[in-house]
Amino acid sequence: MRREASWLLTISVILYLIGIAIGYSVDGIRLHSQEFLSRQLVIFFVGLFSFFLFSYIEYKDKMKLLGLVLLNGIVIVLLIIVLGFGDQVNGAKRWIELLGGFKLQPSEFAKFVVILDLSVYFAYFRDKAKSVFYGIFIPLIISGVFCVLIFLERDLGTPVIIMSCVFVVMLYAGVNKKVLIMLTPIAFIFIFVAIFSEEYRIDRLINTIFYDRDLRGAGAQVFQAMVAYYRGGLFGMGLGNGMSKSGALPLPSRDFPFALWAEETGIVGATFLTLLFFGFVYIGLETAKKAPTYKASILSLGITLLIGLQSLFMMLVNEGWLPVKGMCIPFVSTGGSSFVANMMMLGCLVSIAIKKNGVTEEKQTTMPLPVEVGKPILRSF
Repeated sequence: MRREASWLLTISVILYLIGIAIGYSVDGIRLHSQEFLSRQLVIFFVGLFSFFLFSYIEYKDKMKLLGLVLLNGIVIVLLIIVLGFGDQVNGAKRWIELLGGFKLQPSEFAKFVVILDLSVYFAYFRDKAKSVFYGIFIPLIISGVFCVLIFLERDLGTPVIIMSCVFVVMLYAGVNKKVLIMLTPIAFIFIFVAIFSEEYRIDRLINTIFYDRDLRGAGAQVFQAMVAYYRGGLFGMGLGNGMSKSGALPLPSRDFPFALWAEETGIVGATFLTLLFFGFVYIGLETAKKAPTYKASILSLGITLLIGLQSLFMMLVNEGWLPVKGMCIPFVSTGGSSFVANMMMLGCLVSIAIKKNGVTEEKQTTMPLPVEVGKPILRSF
């Protein structure tokens, strides 16, 4: 096994164990511990199956057009079902009720499918990437279909993360940079309009900036997250001893795990967790640069960006720098759909990392990543 694959697995296992520790600290005490562990075992084995499925199937095969079309169709249908029949929580419809009290969140899988789509698309149309139609318009349509459906769920954060990754992937693919830069202000205008067209989004933004106006009401979540960091100090209150989980923070094991981890392990623990994600992103970029094909390189880059950006986004939310958002920190939050989707992506990433000399029949060239990390060795179409 290559060094990158070993490190990816090691970091992911540590992140998962941290997530279990946080989840048990919250749900294992609130619920019966046996019930919590039973649920997590089911989620773990589904995620483990997904990991092996996507790591043992050759990534050339799993990107075959028919299978990819089928995967797209399934996710799009699930996103439509959510809009019509999904469970509504806090005004948002994002989950489908399953047997045994489990819930499915299709938007978590949509992020992965978008990256799969773009990796295949740019591999086929690499020589047309400079064309505005093939290089920018079509990729935006592909990703836009998923983003619109997710946005209709009253979810703005996920489309923002997806489109941020899409923009970087397009830059890497060599699209017309001038046109892409011209489109960037339009994206910011859309985000601005989306925020100020919904009263609850305006309230979240105001309450993040001026949280001290209502410490027991609208600003309580931001304030309590900050209090959690303050209580943690340098070394924390000890695992299981955090006070924020007892009602001060809503869904702490899912939406605020970083704040709770900082409270129980202090600055030292929070720094360690942050460094783990930085390490994951670094190794993911190394994997993308050493990938055996251009297709695999784009896939590795996209997966790394998704996990890295979502982690950064939610850690900033937990620290009160961004408005409160119901989203998971990859591998750490207790969301089942998030964990399974991340295990699928990890399976692809590890598979590519192992295959340093995997595909030899494709034409190989050298092409640097947008971020210069290590020595670029990229075999591609």
